Amino acid sequence: GTLTISGSGAMPDFSSASDQPWSNNSSQIRKVVIGNGVTSIGSCAFRDCGVLSAEIASSVTAIGNSAFLRSSIISVTIPSGVKTIGDSAFRECQNLNSVSVSEGVETIEQNAFCSCASLTSIALPASIGEVGAGAFFQCGKMTSATFAPGSKKVKMGDNLFTQCYYLTSVT
Repeated sequence: GTLTISGSGAMPDFSSASDQPWSNNSSQIRKVVIGNGVTSIGSCAFRDCGVLSAEIASSVTAIGNSAFLRSSIISVTIPSGVKTIGDSAFRECQNLNSVSVSEGVETIEQNAFCSCASLTSIALPASIGEVGAGAFFQCGKMTSATFAPGSKKVKMGDNLFTQCYYLTSVT
């Protein structure tokens, strides 16, 4: 149930789940380990996979567009080496209830966590400079969002927290 990605450099991008080399076994993947030396997680790499958890090495600087779209992931820690979380990277991850974004992450692109129905809170570090449109759109259980204080101005996209009906605290 563990898929390990090793080597050096960027993972390839895929155009859909069917392009993944592991597509025939994607429902059986429970854990993804992104090894040290890998510099990016490819677009659609784990889209629609049964993955429940991911270990992301500090060498990773980018999480590609739709990388974990509609996967079964429950929690994720984004390490400090990651600068960009791509468009729709964790979109529609219905089980995702815990996201830890480390200091060093700079950009969360549009729809990155859109429709993550189990996500209850988000704490963003002072290194964040941009959060794209609809990044937390339809996160129906979200109750709080916190931006760590810092000297950066943060560019926030439209509809950031639209349809987050239980959101009671934004700091």
